[in-house]
Amino acid sequence: MNAPGLATRPPAARTLTRAISLTLAGQGGMLLCSTVSSLLVARLLGPSGKGVLSTAIIVGGLVGLLIEPGLRAGVIRTIAAGRAGWREGLATMALVYGVLCILVLPLLAVLLWNAHGRWFHDIPYAVLLLALAGVPVGLFEGSLTALLIGQQRMPEVSGIWALERAGALAGLLLLVWLSRWGVLGGMLAQLGGTVLGIGLLWHLLARMPAATWRVRHDLLPALLRFGVLWYARNLATSLNYRLDALIVFILIGPYEAGLYAVAVSLAELLQQLPSSIDAVLFPRVSRGDMPDAARSTARLSRCTVLVTVLGGVALALLARPLLLLFGAQFTQGYWALVLLLPGMVVLGQSKVICSDMLGRGEGRYPALASWSALLGTIALDCILIPRWGIAGAAFASTIAYSMGAFVALRGYRAMTGVGVVALYGIRPAEIALGAQRLGGLLLRARGRAVH
Repeated sequence: MNAPGLATRPPAARTLTRAISLTLAGQGGMLLCSTVSSLLVARLLGPSGKGVLSTAIIVGGLVGLLIEPGLRAGVIRTIAAGRAGWREGLATMALVYGVLCILVLPLLAVLLWNAHGRWFHDIPYAVLLLALAGVPVGLFEGSLTALLIGQQRMPEVSGIWALERAGALAGLLLLVWLSRWGVLGGMLAQLGGTVLGIGLLWHLLARMPAATWRVRHDLLPALLRFGVLWYARNLATSLNYRLDALIVFILIGPYEAGLYAVAVSLAELLQQLPSSIDAVLFPRVSRGDMPDAARSTARLSRCTVLVTVLGGVALALLARPLLLLFGAQFTQGYWALVLLLPGMVVLGQSKVICSDMLGRGEGRYPALASWSALLGTIALDCILIPRWGIAGAAFASTIAYSMGAFVALRGYRAMTGVGVVALYGIRPAEIALGAQRLGGLLLRARGRAVH
């Protein structure tokens, strides 16, 4: 017998669940390739090499983040609502990004040169320059991704991301393992994977109906108005994800940064489901085809909490043998990994409700939540990292994520009236249905193995 209120879901809910499931499958492939790549880098370069490569990638990512003014989010909403074609969206983004790259990248290259000897002397300057060169490439990839997400093609996009990670893994095998190019080879492999992803995204996009190429100047005011709030939120969120690793590198060195990078990558396994929900939910709410969005979001929030809690318990139990796969030295990151897990649970739930709010055009509460978490991270990192090392960084992140989640919950309740119990209160019927579906999956897998 089916669980009440779940088996009779309307077609829109079933379609949403199917899109999330397909997206999650692609994310699983991406996760597998990323994990193998991380393991390979750790084995070949050791903790210090892993720390140097991870920090260089973070620097490039933060530069791209500073240049991206939230335009992609506005384009996703515009495409989802049918107010522009993909060629118009791409031409408009290319104009803005081109101007920003010309104005900002040379200045940032000079700043990095001045900061190199002071903060990043362990990173070859050629590697930092390669990270900067990857910024416009990453912006172009993000533009193509935004156009496809706006057209509800997130499952295909996640599959392409998996292939992109597979390409980066092949590059690592060639350039780091066989050719022994070290950190430089690792950066080239990352860039090569991104170029492969661009080719696949373009192939998918080119098969879709499109209007003529033109820059939509009339869309820019609305795009940038929404983009400002998105940018404020995305800047703080991304800094909050990566700033702690950068502070670890600066304060206590590349070796500890490598240990922390592996601990973070394992803890972020719990973000696969929330990220898939976020990517699918935002454009659907933006399009306005979810009349009961708050109810769907509450159900997805409870599912996220259940899955991430169970996943967190499993990770805590398996943490030592998993870290040992990367090398015996990486088991020193055990407590950092364990302390990060509660933060991953609240962060995942916060992603779900923030994607709903952003889809409704409300960016204030998500931005406030992200900035609250960021300020908490900076303050706590400066206090705890010098005393407790990477365990202090992990504990600071968990506290900061909890602060941000609290602000997001308050905002979502003010907007929709949906409270903590509806978002976190996992129902017995949902647990029973989840167990039933898991049992069905295991039986089918066993049947395939027998045959």
